Amino acid sequence: MAQPPSEPNPQEEALFREVDEDLRHEKMVAFWKQFGGLVIGAAILVVAIVAGAQGWKAYQASARAAAAEQYEAAQVLLAKGDTEGALSALEAVAGNGASGYAPLAALRRAEVQAKDGKVEDAVAAYKKIANDENLEPVFRDAGRVLAVMRGMEILDPAEVDSLLSSARAGTGPWRALAEEMAAISTLKRGDKATAVDLLRGLANDPQGPGNSRRRAVQILSALGESPKAPTSDSDGGAGTETTGQGEKG
Repeated sequence: MAQPPSEPNPQEEALFREVDEDLRHEKMVAFWKQFGGLVIGAAILVVAIVAGAQGWKAYQASARAAAAEQYEAAQVLLAKGDTEGALSALEAVAGNGASGYAPLAALRRAEVQAKDGKVEDAVAAYKKIANDENLEPVFRDAGRVLAVMRGMEILDPAEVDSLLSSARAGTGPWRALAEEMAAISTLKRGDKATAVDLLRGLANDPQGPGNSRRRAVQILSALGESPKAPTSDSDGGAGTETTGQGEKG
């Protein structure tokens, strides 16, 4: 059974500084296991924000109130440790396509499956959400990004790229996380240069979420890279000076 993501601690922060330039596949796997919880935590926050908006809309219609109550009942079951009961309750809500809670229940159910060690089932559930053309783009992108987060070790690299492409190309709340996942996936394949470019883009995006920018800076630091590119197109003198220093080193 898979272990749930661990909470960050000072020892994990120190580990960032110990990752060398020649990041091998095995080290990237360990890195993701250590720090994946931070990223997934940010993803869950996005779901919670969407849940608040969508949940409020659902409460406006009396016909949807029952689904809202079922969803809350599932949350109570989870709090009590009744995972199977919660999964059944969430499945019932997810199957009610007329309810504003249906996609939220589907996402929550997949997350519960993942935490319960049923990673393949969770990834399949996320992909089903991603492929549901009846859902709003924000939910479909959630399914795509979360499928990659939970399935990084079991998905084919080409499928990872395919799943992330929509969210990366858009301007929705999942764009930054999709870009982050793309960078991590690229690192796992050994393409450090491309990964560094992606991470620098995140680190220097003034419109990006603060947590994503900070994580990008941390990973770049772990790789021995600066958040800023070594040369500047806008300042030829600064670029020449940086290049000269690089030659001296």
